[in-house]
Amino acid sequence: MLATALLLAAMSADPAANSPATASNAAGSIPVYLGTGADGIYWTTLDPATGALSEPTRAAAIERPGFLAAHPSGRKLYAVTEGTSVTEFTVEGDGSLTETGEASVAPGGANAGPCHVDVMPGGGAVIAANYGGGSVSSFSLSADGSLGERASFVQHEGSSVDPKRQTAPHAHCSTPAPGGRFAVFADLGLDKLFVYEVDAETGALSEHSVADTPPGGGPRHIAFTPDGRFAYCCLEMGNELLALKWDGEAGTLTPIETKPTLPEDWTGGGTTAEVRVHPGGSFVYVTNRGHNSIAVYGIADDGTLTPVEIAPATVEIPRGMNLTPDGRFLIACGQNTDDVVSFSVDLKTGRLTPTGSRVSVPKPIDALPLPTR
Repeated sequence: MLATALLLAAMSADPAANSPATASNAAGSIPVYLGTGADGIYWTTLDPATGALSEPTRAAAIERPGFLAAHPSGRKLYAVTEGTSVTEFTVEGDGSLTETGEASVAPGGANAGPCHVDVMPGGGAVIAANYGGGSVSSFSLSADGSLGERASFVQHEGSSVDPKRQTAPHAHCSTPAPGGRFAVFADLGLDKLFVYEVDAETGALSEHSVADTPPGGGPRHIAFTPDGRFAYCCLEMGNELLALKWDGEAGTLTPIETKPTLPEDWTGGGTTAEVRVHPGGSFVYVTNRGHNSIAVYGIADDGTLTPVEIAPATVEIPRGMNLTPDGRFLIACGQNTDDVVSFSVDLKTGRLTPTGSRVSVPKPIDALPLPTR
């Protein structure tokens, strides 16, 4: 895609600018925050020349913070606690976090089981998916990113075909669509992708459209291409990657095709966990728990997918995974091995190569790299 070509051209225009010493001095280390299923949010840095991760420190003590999101300013961080609330943190100069706000995801402080959080592109609202209760929420944000009142709480209803995991709704992710007008919520329990319009002033949600996903697939997370033309949803239960066309004007998702994320001869089961589109727009990555791997696909101009590789994740239960803002490195979290590793990304092929860097973090779930500042 054009975005990848421009990224490659910028890196190759001045060989000195892409040398390890210059890159490290010019860009500085990349801060990475790690949500966990343990005792807090951890903080590490990634060397932009080598991909090496620094020894993590605990940036904030909070019980099972899980997934994280950042305000566009980089000055605020938000976490869901897999219980009742969204918590706001101020990012300090030394990388530590100071808790500065909290809001309940459900009326009356009910335990709705929030599992995912994100911020609308303009920074005007936080959106959250509540797995346990099968609902979605939104919150207004002030200009500086301070968390306001809950603007919406919408309860999903229904079921799907799996008698064990789909007898009720289970909203699993809250993802802004390009442009800032819409947000998409994947509901694993209903095999549906809900598109909500987000009020720019209040952050309130209005249901806009719904896309069906393959029965029994269990949509988990979704990611958009940078040009806003396509989206890719990992199907947790089906071990597949669903490609969709996104119409930003109409606010609709249309399925294109599905591809497997596991080798044909694999019989050990497992589930997908995370999906990320490369910042260059030409590749998409999906983690496989159980098989403990990362499936890599190339993205064609029409949104269809071509297999690149299924790379060993080198950790056990790679639940979370993310790419650095420049697309040169991928960070994977080993939930069951209490470790985080990094890979270098071939910008031409999308292939992954372990950097050899591995650090210890208790039950890491999510990796959130921030732009250097």
